[in-house]
Amino acid sequence: MNAHKVDVLNLGLMLVALALAFILPFWLFLFSYAVLGPLHYLTEIGWLNKKQFFTTGKLDYLPLVLVAIIWSGLYLFVELFYSLPIELKEKWLGTDWFIVLKSLQTKLPDLLLAAFIAAVVMAFAKKWWVKMLAILAGFFSGMAMSYLNLALYHHLIGVLLPTLIHVFAFTGLFMLYGAIKSKSVYGYMSVLLLLACGVCCFAIPSASAVHEFGTAVDAYRSSNFHSVNATILNFNLPQPWDYSNTSLFSELGVQLQRFIAFSYTYHYLNWFSKTSIIGWHKIPRRNIFISMFIWVGSVALYLYNYSMGLKVLLFLSILHVILEFPLNAQSFVGVVRGVFIRSK
Repeated sequence: MNAHKVDVLNLGLMLVALALAFILPFWLFLFSYAVLGPLHYLTEIGWLNKKQFFTTGKLDYLPLVLVAIIWSGLYLFVELFYSLPIELKEKWLGTDWFIVLKSLQTKLPDLLLAAFIAAVVMAFAKKWWVKMLAILAGFFSGMAMSYLNLALYHHLIGVLLPTLIHVFAFTGLFMLYGAIKSKSVYGYMSVLLLLACGVCCFAIPSASAVHEFGTAVDAYRSSNFHSVNATILNFNLPQPWDYSNTSLFSELGVQLQRFIAFSYTYHYLNWFSKTSIIGWHKIPRRNIFISMFIWVGSVALYLYNYSMGLKVLLFLSILHVILEFPLNAQSFVGVVRGVFIRSK
């Protein structure tokens, strides 16, 4: 499928995702994340690997993988701890190792910032010591921001960067970069429509009532994604959000959920529409079999226990986000160069 047909297809996919987000804001997200998400991680990581992860060195991806391992490990620590029997929790709650690991978990935004800054440098710099300095600079910058205890930093880097910024802002950036390179009118239309769909999610009043969402809301609450909703709805509250808060079902709450469902669903559909990039026909059968096996297992796990699926797939999810950072950097620079050259 050529670039022109892909751009036209994406216009339709966007409208479909928007319509479904209005009808089933909670169910659509749960379905897309559990069914489309794992296959997206696997295929994109495979494609990034072929492109050397858009870095200047063959082994540049290793520090990024290490960050993903540490990040997911620390994130899951408290989640798994609080699922233990109460007698074990009471036994370990005041131990030194628990206190240390709990404090380390507050460094998750710092790890993401370090990975992001390092990835930006890896996308352009060739000298290894420059890359090492970038990793250290990123981490210490994050620690400095944490010391200042700025809510904006924790919300923006810790919550929104690996979620909505990744699926909406970076998707739009990649689409704009593609449109500039191909000089496609439909490509530019796709970017404008993406922005328009985002606006529509908030501009059109919601007629939904709480009871209409049924078990979808219960499943959504059992995941940790409502922390994204809480970050936006209660932006000035650094303390844990009251998840029974009815703001999740307020006018703004439902509109926000539409936006989340639309952003994630279209993010996945946009990727799968680019068949020429994925190159299904060029992937060795062995790799396809392994990917399909992992994907089917992941979907089955989500069906069995959605919360468990989130925990097991967390590493793969954050890994694909972090490994995409160099591409995000190159796309941003490509857009800036394209706009600057055109303005000459």
